[in-house]
Amino acid sequence: MSSGGVYLPFGAVSGFSPGFQAELAEYVQGQMSAAIADVAGAEPKAVGDDEEPADLSVAQAKKFLDRVSDKVRTTIRVIAEADVSGFDMARVMEALNVDDGGDLRGVWGGITKRVRTVLGDDEAYLIWWNEREDGSWSGRVSETTHRSFRKVLAI
Repeated sequence: MSSGGVYLPFGAVSGFSPGFQAELAEYVQGQMSAAIADVAGAEPKAVGDDEEPADLSVAQAKKFLDRVSDKVRTTIRVIAEADVSGFDMARVMEALNVDDGGDLRGVWGGITKRVRTVLGDDEAYLIWWNEREDGSWSGRVSETTHRSFRKVLAI
């Protein structure tokens, strides 16, 4: 399903007032950022303490892992090997041999897409993120999901 819209050629935009051009640019950038983050899991996003990540049963965890890339499988193993209280993104980067967290966009996007497919829920998230004071990131999955992945991966 798509919503209606208006097509504006770049040349036409230059004919608008500078104020409108700035507002339009801000709007387009915001829409693009939201779309990229939603589809690709572009960047970790901190969430409130009252929210919880999705729960996966053992059967759902098995289904989740049945059709994922090696990078996603390695990431899930790092998460399952970590304490139930959470994992460090730096540890995932180390396991995948990447130097820049931005290189993990496809991994986070793959995880988000897969959990939504397995659960049939377009708004489900497997990982809740927390940005630390030093700018590093930690993530956590629900206790149920953590336990399920550990069982499926025989950890």
